[in-house]
Amino acid sequence: MPLLSTKQIDRLLAGEVVKIRQKSGSPDDPQTAVGYILIDEPRNDVWLAALDPHFLPVKNLREYRIFSDGTGNSSWYQHYDLPWPVTDRHWIVDLSNDLRVNEKTRGKAWELDWNLRVGGEALASKLAREGKVPGVTAKMANEAIYTPVNRGAWVAINVRGGRTLLVYHATTVVGGLIPDSLVLRIAMSALDELLYGVAERSVRMPAHYTSSHDPWPGGDGKPLPFH
Repeated sequence: MPLLSTKQIDRLLAGEVVKIRQKSGSPDDPQTAVGYILIDEPRNDVWLAALDPHFLPVKNLREYRIFSDGTGNSSWYQHYDLPWPVTDRHWIVDLSNDLRVNEKTRGKAWELDWNLRVGGEALASKLAREGKVPGVTAKMANEAIYTPVNRGAWVAINVRGGRTLLVYHATTVVGGLIPDSLVLRIAMSALDELLYGVAERSVRMPAHYTSSHDPWPGGDGKPLPFH
């Protein structure tokens, strides 16, 4: 993760989302969007607010959980409806709870990584044809472009005073005729919605995450305690 400047830290402390765009090489090389937010809620609630499938993280994103092992490892189909004239994108990602981060930081930091499932186009189309993905038809899936690169992570760090530093980063090459730089600008603009949305939902987690909710794993692989 890139280090923040003094000015960016001041913005973070003021409750703003701090966004960084990382570029390497030519415009066609993978580019990374990074977002930071400091949330005045405990990490358990922030983690759940970011990852609970009861909530879509941003508008125009549709998803279907293919697999979950109950410890934070899972697979997802996702379809992103992009504004005209950009063609919609879709992908399958495999998520992995990186328990090494929890261990190396003695529980201070949690990290959930994801990586694109290479060759997942056939399964993506199959799920849409079978009607598994709410709001995504076979036609929509067939017309969407399967992203050739898609990886990233959520990182949640305990901060003194019961607060949480949440970091989101995503690296992509989106494919198609539209420049990756344009799609990355769209992704950068969506970071506000994504991270402010997590902050807003985290306040409601004590009422949401009760014994009637399926147990959800923290970054240590163990179920989060119910409220």
